[in-house]
Amino acid sequence: MKIIIISSNGIGAGKTTLANQLSPTVLSLADALRAELNQLDPDLPWYDRSQEAKDMLIPEDSPVATYGLTLRDVMVTYGQHKCALDRAYWVNRFCIMSDDYVQDWDIDCIAVDDIRKVIEVETIRSYYSGHKDVFLTHLHIHYPYAVAEPHFENDQLGRMANYTIHRSK
Repeated sequence: MKIIIISSNGIGAGKTTLANQLSPTVLSLADALRAELNQLDPDLPWYDRSQEAKDMLIPEDSPVATYGLTLRDVMVTYGQHKCALDRAYWVNRFCIMSDDYVQDWDIDCIAVDDIRKVIEVETIRSYYSGHKDVFLTHLHIHYPYAVAEPHFENDQLGRMANYTIHRSK
């Protein structure tokens, strides 16, 4: 099993595009967030990644309404709330979720398209370090036209990567 984790120097660098080119199985750390929120309110479209869904207003009677007005607001606020309690909360949940894929012999490669923090790389590396059947590699995309993400650790991630891809326009 190959696991490819992908980071970049900002929004629009092509993390998801590259992930889709490398593997038919693309996972995101946000999948753990979506799964947890889906347990709290299964009537909302947590797995719909469209902008329309993310901008959808949350019904006032929803159990998650206290976290924000839109689906995006809820995902950000709820996610940050859990990270304030445990910095590695989401990446730990992701690792547990990804075990199902790692143990599936029909899947040869998983690409993870949303690595944004050093702790995410460190946790995934540590989690899979004992798996003799897992080959883990970290790709970092550098794209001069990417929009900087000031809250993320893009420069450090670039230095940690096994390979850097310099993308041109």
